[in-house]
Amino acid sequence: DLLKQRLFLTATYFETKSQKEYFATSSTTSAINVIWDGLEAAGVLRANNIALGDVRGLAVGETSDGRTRGYELELTANLTDGWRTYANFSDETTQRTNIGQEVQAYLANFRPFFERFPTVPVTGGAGTVANQLTRVDAAAYTSFVVADGRRPQGQIQRKGNLRTNYEFSGEKLKGFSVGGGVRYFGRPVIGYYATGTAATGVNRLLFEGPEQVFVDASAGYRRRLGSVLGRKVQWTLQLNVNNLLDNDKLNRRIFITSHKVVSDA
Repeated sequence: DLLKQRLFLTATYFETKSQKEYFATSSTTSAINVIWDGLEAAGVLRANNIALGDVRGLAVGETSDGRTRGYELELTANLTDGWRTYANFSDETTQRTNIGQEVQAYLANFRPFFERFPTVPVTGGAGTVANQLTRVDAAAYTSFVVADGRRPQGQIQRKGNLRTNYEFSGEKLKGFSVGGGVRYFGRPVIGYYATGTAATGVNRLLFEGPEQVFVDASAGYRRRLGSVLGRKVQWTLQLNVNNLLDNDKLNRRIFITSHKVVSDA
């Protein structure tokens, strides 16, 4: 508490860790299932004494290890009896590692079997087993290899917020209030790029979008109505206008659609 309890400042540091956290149904698994369906339709699985239900969709999700750390500052200022200001700023970084280890092991286990039937057609107009396996490799590369050790797509590391409100106390304007605010969002992660393979080593690059700032405004009126059933009653009417300057910029996302993962398992 500062300045006779007119300023309140808090600072927080935080750090969390997680292991084997389930975070999504694997899109890579869905792509693998297309191969299984094609092999089933062509009679390949029956000829090899394999039941579709024993292999299709076994890897139904992805896990990863995570670490988040950062700090947050908050300031509340009662500058006068009617003027209040609030501000906060945070800097937070999250990293995901060991992404999709189960799915990668699943793919490595069945890859030799898939490669025995490269010309078998698959369902949905996706071409052949070889064509679909290329798509699976691209999906695995983007989801597992490129993203490993990086901040998750969409994460914004730095954020800030400033809001102020003034309530009039004069006879004519008593009960009326006006306010405004500014919201700051730092550069978000919009995609990744990498060179190399899992076997030779991967050099990862991260793409970030632009910073964004939004301006807000508000106006309100508050009045006491007296007592109802022995309790004091007060009603408030407030108009909030967010994004006053009409900032409608969108951040695009970047996807890597080619590359092949060569498992060294």
